[in-house]
Amino acid sequence: MLTTPLDCILLIDIETVSQYPDYKSMPVHWQQLWDSKIERQLPEDETSESFYPKRAAILAEFGKIICISAGYFSNDNGRNLLRVKSFFGDDEASLLQSVIGAFTQWHQNKKVTAFCGHNIKEFDIP
Repeated sequence: MLTTPLDCILLIDIETVSQYPDYKSMPVHWQQLWDSKIERQLPEDETSESFYPKRAAILAEFGKIICISAGYFSNDNGRNLLRVKSFFGDDEASLLQSVIGAFTQWHQNKKVTAFCGHNIKEFDIP
């Protein structure tokens, strides 16, 4: 049962990509870090190089955020309306600054008290 009012929930989703287009594009010391990081996860039929495009984007050390979408509900004469905004770009630091500013404003103006999204406890929030 929903205990948080719908208009106090902020829906979020984060999209990431790998820092480098492929394994060979990484500096050697990053390749060594990658090899060390995934050695226990590496399937028998994979190499470090072939595994990079499959996993790098979801590991914080090897990925970067390129898009964060957020949505909230507002009430308009008894109808719930979903408002959505996406923040995107190649500069992760600037993107995060923009998102923090918007989340702070939404919290102050809309009294957002909860986040909601798919797998956010394991990925998006950390």
